[in-house]
Amino acid sequence: MLAAVAVIAATCSPYAGRIRADHAREFGCQERWVAVSDQGQGRFEATGCGFRSDWVCVERQCRMRDHRSYGVASP
Repeated sequence: MLAAVAVIAATCSPYAGRIRADHAREFGCQERWVAVSDQGQGRFEATGCGFRSDWVCVERQCRMRDHRSYGVASP
């Protein structure tokens, strides 16, 4: 239940749409495949397009702090 509330709150965040669009553009997929979750204290995580990215938002500005691929086998 609490996780559902967090997801709904993140989608209502003024930053979620911007992060979703930036993540999709950065990794080359459609926004509809990107999920954004609020991690608290201005931190967000976007997942989609085979990548997970960490974002920090301060004073209406969001910056990607880190990103990593997932679901890809490494040699």
